[in-house]
Amino acid sequence: MNHKLDNLLGHYCDELNYNPVKTTIHTLKDLYDMKIHPQVFHGTLGLTAKKYHSIEGINVGALLFLGIYLVKKGFTDEETQKACEEFSGILRENESAKKCEIFDSVLEDKNGMKCIIRNTIDLLQRFIDHLEQEMEDVDCRKASMI
Repeated sequence: MNHKLDNLLGHYCDELNYNPVKTTIHTLKDLYDMKIHPQVFHGTLGLTAKKYHSIEGINVGALLFLGIYLVKKGFTDEETQKACEEFSGILRENESAKKCEIFDSVLEDKNGMKCIIRNTIDLLQRFIDHLEQEMEDVDCRKASMI
């Protein structure tokens, strides 16, 4: 998966010169083989302010994707909001998020941006795996009660 991730980041960040939000969502879309409505990507065009060319933009992209992904997987709005709040907390606790002033200067370099996106995607993938495992456990408990 790392080789695929590196190729996707190179494509969206280097070749297409997408902003951090758009790069993050496109990369996740491809990793999870999901269709995402084009309007989501149109919306990322509005996130070109300096604030979103930072770690905040990467986090926004990850959270947008997570919301879309969970709803498509059948999570309720309430479950999706709760999961996104939980992941947002994980991002805040993440060591890189504590040093975003440092990373803002790193983001000027595309390799720095790709590194931070890669780390955020790794966190998100582990979070999604955890959620899916929890859902499987709940489904198994429900099935055993029948």
